[in-house]
Amino acid sequence: MPAPTIDTFNALTQEFWIEKSVQDIVMRDTPTLRYMQKYQRAIGGEDIVFDIEYARLTGAWKGKTDPIDLTPSGQLATKAKLSWMEAVVPVSLWQRDIEANRNEPRKIASYFDLYVRSAMSTMKEVIMAPALWTPQAGDAMWSLADAIGDSTPYADINIADVPQWRSIITEPDYDTVTAPLAPCVENVIRMIRASQNITGRKPEYIVTSTPVYDRLAEQLLANDQVSAVRSNQIINWGFDALHILNVPVTDDLYMEAALCSDFDPAGVNRAGCGGHQMFFMQPKNLQLMYQPGRNMSWDPEGWRSSLDYQNYLNKLYFWGTVGCTNRRNQGRIFGIDPEMEVTDPNWKPVSPDLTPFIS
Repeated sequence: MPAPTIDTFNALTQEFWIEKSVQDIVMRDTPTLRYMQKYQRAIGGEDIVFDIEYARLTGAWKGKTDPIDLTPSGQLATKAKLSWMEAVVPVSLWQRDIEANRNEPRKIASYFDLYVRSAMSTMKEVIMAPALWTPQAGDAMWSLADAIGDSTPYADINIADVPQWRSIITEPDYDTVTAPLAPCVENVIRMIRASQNITGRKPEYIVTSTPVYDRLAEQLLANDQVSAVRSNQIINWGFDALHILNVPVTDDLYMEAALCSDFDPAGVNRAGCGGHQMFFMQPKNLQLMYQPGRNMSWDPEGWRSSLDYQNYLNKLYFWGTVGCTNRRNQGRIFGIDPEMEVTDPNWKPVSPDLTPFIS
């Protein structure tokens, strides 16, 4: 990349001001961030707290003379809790540029506009988009990788205590064979049907890596099936989508970078074997939760001078996290090998593990 020869303010305003827009050649958009922003949910309070029903009352057929058990009923629900995570993009503008051009408001407006838009792009692309997929660590927010799966704990609930606190999972049988899953349409169909049987609804949105997306597209197009619907919101956002059982499937480069790798048959377990993944998302119980007033918002105190009066300062905030109030409404496939050929003996559909939900 060539080194710029002039500073930003002069690049925008030198000689004379022209009505124009600065072209962004940096920002990379993502369909998943668009999707999650559509289903944002404002929640106040010091923490995000919601109720989880994890058990049922008991009952059975009885004879007319059989006694009724009057012992106290068992516990049915508990509290789940997520903490707020904070992201910030500081903006510091040189006060001299502002003061020297106080009589040229259009120049100053152009200068401010560029930095404001850059801050928004940084928040979305550099901070939010990768964080949606990266397992939580340090001060980062909880991600889709944490919410959709069977990791423990999530939201202060352990699977050992609440076995149903997990998503529907399809993965290789690591105990008996270390062969990857095929990138076949049948695996996607089985996951969608499993979601319908367990939750009563299909996933609304499926995300996978680009290599897996391409292999699914090959199969759909080879069968003369329609690969996109023009009225679909993913299409309207500027992204392509396949449709399997009328559920849109798209790819996300950030998910691929954060979670996908070549499948290693010597890995023995999920983490060791790796492979590519697919996420099956249902927004009714999966939202980007945020603190009101801190949803990619500027400091309510506004712009202010630095202590040495050399800069104008402001900060763009986001307080939030990925909140999932019902993990079983989501699904995930692990261990896919997008390079597997149809002639491979392992090219066969594999059903999700439904044991935690029907046993």
